[in-house]
Amino acid sequence: MRIYTAYSTSHKPFLPWFNTIKDVEPDVEIIYNELGQKCTTGEYGSEGWEQVTYEKLEKIIQIFNDTTDKADYFVYSDVDIQFFKPITRLGEKALLNHDIVFQNDYAGSQCTGFFYCRKTPQTLKLFEEALSVNCIHKDDQTSVQEVLKKTTNLRWALLPIEFFTFGMFHTQWGGQEKFQIPKNIAMHHANWVKGIPSKLKLLEVVRSNYNQKLFF
Repeated sequence: MRIYTAYSTSHKPFLPWFNTIKDVEPDVEIIYNELGQKCTTGEYGSEGWEQVTYEKLEKIIQIFNDTTDKADYFVYSDVDIQFFKPITRLGEKALLNHDIVFQNDYAGSQCTGFFYCRKTPQTLKLFEEALSVNCIHKDDQTSVQEVLKKTTNLRWALLPIEFFTFGMFHTQWGGQEKFQIPKNIAMHHANWVKGIPSKLKLLEVVRSNYNQKLFF
């Protein structure tokens, strides 16, 4: 399996967390893409965010033309993610009868921060159309979600709870709330919290919960 990720300088502190994939699944191939620092703070919705998300969609579209990858699907992952168990078979099972499967962003539906995607004309068209409306929605995730609402020939689904985000509680993490994590957690995406320091703290809390077996 090949995982593609993209990040700017502000997000380099997440790399040690992202690279935990190597501890649980050493055979996974990772393709790193460093983007320009268009968004000074690296925070969601801040100045330059639209440019970053536009470039992210461009990078995803480029994956479809990566002739070095002979597999019929790829994984895209944001870098503010940590891993606990192998994810290849788990994701392939979810993708079995679909063209693309997204992490469940719960209240936000499809998450473009982590997904398995087949290399088909239909999925390529999804991201090309999302790129064309990104100037309207100013965010890659919102753009993809809006295109999906009008798409009828694409088989998509959501990944199971093993691909965890705090957003499952339908709220943003404030930094103090205690919570439990799925017993079968395979991956955690540190979204639903604002700011890089808070994301790093959330990663630490989830890892601590895992080590303490604070499961539901």
